[in-house]
Amino acid sequence: MIPLAKRFDTVGWLTRESGLLYKLGTILFNQHNDLRPFKRIIVLEDIIELCNSECQHAFSKQKELMKPFVESIDTLKLAYDGMGSWLNTFRTLQGYEVWQEHGQWIEEYQPSFGTDIDQRFKWAKTITKEEYEQAVSQQKKLKEHFVQLLDEDSLLMMPTAPSIAPLLKAKGEKLEEQRKRTLLMTCVSGLTGAPQVSVPSMSINGLPVGVSFIGSTHQDLRLLNWVKEYDEKVQKGATTIEISDHFLSRN
Repeated sequence: MIPLAKRFDTVGWLTRESGLLYKLGTILFNQHNDLRPFKRIIVLEDIIELCNSECQHAFSKQKELMKPFVESIDTLKLAYDGMGSWLNTFRTLQGYEVWQEHGQWIEEYQPSFGTDIDQRFKWAKTITKEEYEQAVSQQKKLKEHFVQLLDEDSLLMMPTAPSIAPLLKAKGEKLEEQRKRTLLMTCVSGLTGAPQVSVPSMSINGLPVGVSFIGSTHQDLRLLNWVKEYDEKVQKGATTIEISDHFLSRN
């Protein structure tokens, strides 16, 4: 494996079945196998605002389906000063560490990158040690805020991405905007070190969109077990929220 940014590099895995996802977790994590259910789901309104209207519509129906699984569902705001501070912190930390890891090789061998990737490497080179250290301090503050927001019996629930995956023909500003919105959503677990599981339980015009559940730190196995039990119960009834141009139905 080739490192990218060591602060964020981690192991993830994909499985067709939630039971196997959990079983792998019991092998990889040296954690107490906590089987307690979560009592509360928190939906972050500033994250939902990043999604397009179709994704928001599908997610609102998915949220209704979650009511039997927890005692309460609350809507809160994560960043009162805007999600931009989260993304800027993430990009500064990642960019600096990427250049520390690969900068010497890039300058020595001058590899050919796509235009967008080349621009990101050039920007990463300009990040100073002082800016990096400021971002390290900011990450600590963001994590402390996250821990206060999410107690051990609560989960965050959110769409994994702002919409369906980009179309092959997508390019330019439209593609970059979707990338930015996706990073604004995915940087939360990266900056906090919290476990996140994405479940393919929504569909927009027949194309999948994941729903993510994020637990507090060091609750990986508990989250995996909860997702497994949630999935097993869902399989007995409705499994996917489907949204089309004309109707919304539960399949």
